[in-house]
Amino acid sequence: MIRSLYVAMLLVLCACSKSESQADVIPGKVEALNIYPGKERVRIELSFSDPGIEYFDVYWKGRSLSKRIHKDEAVNRTVTSYIEQLNEGYHTFDVVAYNAGGKTSAAVQAQCMVYGEAYLSGLNNPLARDIVFIRGSIPYIEWNELEGDAVAINIDYTTAAGTAQRVRVIKGMSTVSLPGYKQLSEVAYQTQYLPGQNSIDTFAAPKQIIPFLTQYANHTLKNIIEKSGLVNRVISQTGTDIHPDVEYTRLQFENGSGAAFSLFALGVDLSKGNTSLTTLMPDNATQFGLQTVKTMAERRDVAGGKIIAAVNADFFDWSPVSGRPWGPVVVEEAVVKNFIKEGIGVTTYFGVKKDGSLSIDLTSSLSAADYNSFSNMTGGGTNLLYLRGAPRVYNDVVREPRTMIGYTSDKKVYLVLVDGRRPGYSVGMTIDELIAVMKSLGIYSATNLDGGGSSTMVLKNNNGAFEVVNRYSDASPRAVANAIAIKLK
Repeated sequence: MIRSLYVAMLLVLCACSKSESQADVIPGKVEALNIYPGKERVRIELSFSDPGIEYFDVYWKGRSLSKRIHKDEAVNRTVTSYIEQLNEGYHTFDVVAYNAGGKTSAAVQAQCMVYGEAYLSGLNNPLARDIVFIRGSIPYIEWNELEGDAVAINIDYTTAAGTAQRVRVIKGMSTVSLPGYKQLSEVAYQTQYLPGQNSIDTFAAPKQIIPFLTQYANHTLKNIIEKSGLVNRVISQTGTDIHPDVEYTRLQFENGSGAAFSLFALGVDLSKGNTSLTTLMPDNATQFGLQTVKTMAERRDVAGGKIIAAVNADFFDWSPVSGRPWGPVVVEEAVVKNFIKEGIGVTTYFGVKKDGSLSIDLTSSLSAADYNSFSNMTGGGTNLLYLRGAPRVYNDVVREPRTMIGYTSDKKVYLVLVDGRRPGYSVGMTIDELIAVMKSLGIYSATNLDGGGSSTMVLKNNNGAFEVVNRYSDASPRAVANAIAIKLK
């Protein structure tokens, strides 16, 4: 309210309205008078042309206070002077010129605002939109656009060399880097204000302290930890690039109730054109059956498939046909199954089309002819998580081991797995908690995949061998019907 009042008054006052009497007693007078506001002071600039003028008196506070300014203070017949120790608020100033004989001109009047503690009390620092500190990268802070009287943010930090460093955000900037930032040192920032853009003083909001920038192994971890609403305490975090376009993430954390979670994620950037996703089936064939994700990855890789990682995919039957998936299956443009299991109602799918586009939706949205447009496809069970930017809500309470897949609007795919059924290590997640994770990653569409003992993630290690990276909940890795793999082109 106070700042709004100042802005309204400033529009009227700091134009410094001016008036003169009907006739001057002496010919000389103040020809131009400008008064600029400041903190408990003003700057007066007055111009004159009559060489007969000797001095000026400036009056304020109902002419109870005054200041004399001599013409020998002028530069090119313009005098600049300051009036200090003014009360905050609206002031009227009268300026009278005198000649050598003591005769006066008519008063010239100007009005202006003076700023003080009331204005200062209304100043604050905008919150940073995002603070990004990824290992191996230069930390940076993203800000919202500066508005109103705010003109800059001064950011002070300590470098690894122990020197003080300042960077500034000015209007029009949204991001500022902190080169050389010393890990685990505090960052201070303070917003500078210039009232009405013509104040002679800048004003500063109280200094704000960021105790230290939290360091993350990659952006996936940062987003899940900061934005999912699930993480209360980080136990451990790991981020590794297993390919320039593929990052592997592992996060162990506790929620607000102290429950433990172990999450694994593969993020693959398909927009670069160096990788793709493929459907795996047992023995690198197209016959229904059961096989571990690790073995399926090995068989395709040996056959020249260039597989680097994989997760389990669709739910499946044990009988009457062992390993028959619930949903559709397309393997490298071969349509293996184009129908869903009877009696399960709504079911979902994930697919990569022949044109490279991604699709997650309900199988009911597909016609028989649509299957031929896919290069790879698997079913996704009955729980759709996100559809074209809109999250679903399930209000479920049962936590289980889970696997899910989702993608962003810019073709980054996330394969996420959460271990479960192991209190103290990982209790699993509800479907709504999966949705919270996907939301933190900026997902456009996502679906849940088979979970429980089926949840498996495998990576090819530096020796070229595949290994299971999560702790499966069964006694041994479960044989499943199919999998989704990341392959190199």
